[in-house]
Formats: sequence, structure tokens, C-alpha cells
Amino acid sequence: MTVSVVMITYGHEMFIEEAINGVLMQDCSFPIELIIADDQSPDGTAAVVKRCSQNHPKGHLIKYLVRSKNLGMIENFRTALKDVKGKYIALCEGDDYWTDPSKLQRQVDFLELNIGYGMVSENGIVLNTTKNTQYNFSVKGERDIQLSDLLDKRSFPTASVMFRTHFLDEKFFALTQLGDTILWCYLITKGKIKYFPNVSSVYRRGIQGIVESSDRLEWANLMENWNGEISNFLPPGFDKKILKRRNYDEFLKALLHSSANKQFRAAFAAFIKCFKYQPLRAIKALTKIM
Repeated sequence: MTVSVVMITYGHEMFIEEAINGVLMQDCSFPIELIIADDQSPDGTAAVVKRCSQNHPKGHLIKYLVRSKNLGMIENFRTALKDVKGKYIALCEGDDYWTDPSKLQRQVDFLELNIGYGMVSENGIVLNTTKNTQYNFSVKGERDIQLSDLLDKRSFPTASVMFRTHFLDEKFFALTQLGDTILWCYLITKGKIKYFPNVSSVYRRGIQGIVESSDRLEWANLMENWNGEISNFLPPGFDKKILKRRNYDEFLKALLHSSANKQFRAAFAAFIKCFKYQPLRAIKALTKIM
């Protein structure tokens, strides 16, 4: 098996068929599999996957993992990654989709010819379902992605990537936290990451995400846990101040959001965290709010 496409899903009945079709339309010279890890969706996602498996000409490529109970995003993703058979892994969550039928072939060709690279990524379209707008995920050109880029802000959509399966070792699977930024940061300790500006996917923003909900404090706490995990495997000598800044920025957003919505207990909790990571900036921010 050359490529395993991992698709985690929960409650994506309205979108997952488009995600599946984007994978099965791939025109490539090697075998692929599509692993769909459904974290016990409460809607009709299972029925859609079953219909695609039975009716699509390439439906036999689908391997549907049905959870007996809800595992949560981290464990659903972790166990799906453990189930892959391919030399390479590509990702596409159940509410995103691919638009370029040559995506897999192009990325496999690159990784086969460039052994020093562990991952390749591309540009994509952000489809904001709340505001009904769309725009390119990035405006930057072809380049090697640096660790500082990954920690500064998101440089590419998750649905755009492909990476080498053997980089996911025992140390990786022992991580207590797992998300896309953690994955990218871990992979870059194993090999270089290339970015190409061509658009090959659509990222839907605003679909059942914590960051789009009213609980910004919950999201900030999650990001703090992620940054703590990342700090455990950063290369020696890397300036970890950037992680403190990332934590401050997330809790500041939670502070501003909670204050605006008169959620004073959450605002106080967010301020305490802001003060922990950037005391002077936290005081200035509080002064402006008051």
C-alpha cells in the first residue's frame, strides 16, 4: 500500500460524501486506502459512508472504522493512525474536501524524489460557512516550512498534507495530547517540510469546532495543553518563549470574549493565565477592558 488517507469524522452527515468523493477521484498510479474513523456520530454519517462504499466505483477502497463508544478527537485520531497500511499518510477530515485529482500523485512523486523531506503541504481555500466567504489559506510562495512558522500561525490546511508513516514512532503514539500542530511539530524533528502554493483542498471553517463556539476559554486551555506537549520534544536550544506567547494570545482572546459576553468568572480565569505568561501585557489588556 502506498498511501493511506485518514479521515476522522463526527457529525459530518452533510459534508462527508464530498470529502469521500475528493479522495476517490484521485488519479494515481499506486494503491491507496481510505480509512474513515467515525467517532460514533449522532447523525446519519454512517448511512452516507455505507452508501458511498456500496455505490461508488471505488467504494471498495473505503475502510470504515466504527467506534463502539465516543473516544474523543485525540483517541479517534490516534487509533486511526495506528491502523494505516500505507508508506505515506494523507489527511482529510470529514467536513473538508480535495479539489485536485492529481494531489496524491504529485505529493508521492515529491517525497519519493526528496528523501530529506518528511512532509509536503499545499495551499487551500478557506470556506467560512458562518460568514459565507472564501479566500486562500495562505498568500506565500513555495518554501521550506520552519518550526517557528508552525508555532507562529497556521501555514497550510490540514487537508493539504502528506507525510511518511514511519516517522510516527512509539514516542509519538505515547504523546498524551494530539492535534495537527503537534503532529507538524513532531514531524519537523524527523525531516524537512515543503510547502507549495497550489490550491488542492477546501477547509470549512465554522463547523462544530470549539474555536467557533462561545467557550473560548475551553479552546485556550486545550491550546495550553498542546503547547505543553510540544515543549517536551522541541530540539535543544529552541527558544520556548514562543510557546508562552502562544498561550498568552489564546487566553487574551478568551479574556476579551468572556468580558464582552459578561462571563466574569471565565474572564477572571483567562486573566490569571494571561498574567502567568505575560504579566505586563496582561495588566495593560485588563486596563483597556476596564
